[in-house]
Amino acid sequence: MMRVPRSAALVLAGVSFLPPSAAAQSEQLRDSWQRVPDLFAAAGVRAGANIADVGAGDGFLTVRLAPAVGPTGKVYAVDVDAKVADTLRQRLATAGITNVAVVVGTQDDPRLPVAALDGALILNAYHEMARGVAVLKHLYDALKPGGQLVLCEPTPRSPNQSRQAQMDDHVLDPALILDDLRAAGFQVLDRQDLFATNLGGNHFGFVVAKRP
Repeated sequence: MMRVPRSAALVLAGVSFLPPSAAAQSEQLRDSWQRVPDLFAAAGVRAGANIADVGAGDGFLTVRLAPAVGPTGKVYAVDVDAKVADTLRQRLATAGITNVAVVVGTQDDPRLPVAALDGALILNAYHEMARGVAVLKHLYDALKPGGQLVLCEPTPRSPNQSRQAQMDDHVLDPALILDDLRAAGFQVLDRQDLFATNLGGNHFGFVVAKRP
């Protein structure tokens, strides 16, 4: 499941922890800074595209991806927590969204079809993946040649922290993400360390890579 820094809990908390009206308000606040259109553009989101939301959690991106790809496209919403996946299925059913497949992945495999994706996104979730390179290798296989992967993660406030210390703090240096992407065979296209800043003042980095 996608977890978030305690300092940003009121802004980023998943909908399962809030009443429906409060959850909607929280997501509206998040829309004000998360730069979702830019994330979608970098991942090649368009009508008819097949896109994966890896670490989907309560579905902040998923419910925005579904109308963006339209009825001829498909969204794969992946989470490792079966209960979270069930909650997301209920949210989608309530909203009448039918072009999303909710997938329960494992710690090292998102369980996506091979060479089926036009793009993929990991938002505020990669820092939770202890076996990140293995996940990225499976994503490489799931993407079509030329398909692009976007990662957007909170960045450390202090330099020179170990990777484990960063993960424990729910952040990750974009430089570490670049290393993992290259180890998985991706070609890195873009890196922005100050891509977005949430209402608590936490910065989010942004990395785009593609399967050659």
